[in-house]
Amino acid sequence: MSSDKKRRLNLITLGIFEKYPRMKCAVLEAGATWIASWLDRLNYKSEVTEAFSPIKLKPSEYFYRQCVVSADPDETMELLDRFYEKTDAGRAGKHGTGL
Repeated sequence: MSSDKKRRLNLITLGIFEKYPRMKCAVLEAGATWIASWLDRLNYKSEVTEAFSPIKLKPSEYFYRQCVVSADPDETMELLDRFYEKTDAGRAGKHGTGL
């Protein structure tokens, strides 16, 4: 598991999102195709460890409530309401469009 996934896992499973419900998290420049299957797996594992867990909601519910994703335009958008399309249109500079 990548360190990026581990950080998000800790935010959810250690109860950080539970304790700070207004805290937001962004998944930027990390790809997005892994998210849906990762959340399915976390939901399943949370059912098995429910008695030992500090969280009250399913992991996917915390993710939907507190995370947004910036995905490449060619990636599958399985969580469409939480995705923002990545674009360089707003970047100005020597090689930018200046739009």
